[in-house]
Amino acid sequence: MSSVPYKQDMPPKGGYGPIAYKRHIPNRGVSGYMMFLGCAGAMTIGMIGLAYSNRLRSKLLAMKRLRDEEAEIMSDVPGWVVGESVYNSERWVWPSNEEFYNLLAKKDRFSKIHEYYLHV
Repeated sequence: MSSVPYKQDMPPKGGYGPIAYKRHIPNRGVSGYMMFLGCAGAMTIGMIGLAYSNRLRSKLLAMKRLRDEEAEIMSDVPGWVVGESVYNSERWVWPSNEEFYNLLAKKDRFSKIHEYYLHV
């Protein structure tokens, strides 16, 4: 046994690297500020869509009311078709705000026609 030289295992020159024993938690995902801004943006878009759909709903209800009033007013006219377009076109055109609310009282008509501009 003494014929084999003994060689002790030694560390590399410069030593071993540091041992990672501290808790390192990586930054994962989106920050709280970005989540808040994202939710606020989504809610804003949703509220705009809700306002648009409510406005469209009120216009459709006004169109139905006008169609019913037209049927009542023009019931004596022979050959009158209720809801038929007065334009010589197949293309459908949205009625103006004045056409929607022309049968209302003057003060109600002004507030309905300029409703969007008064609240913005």
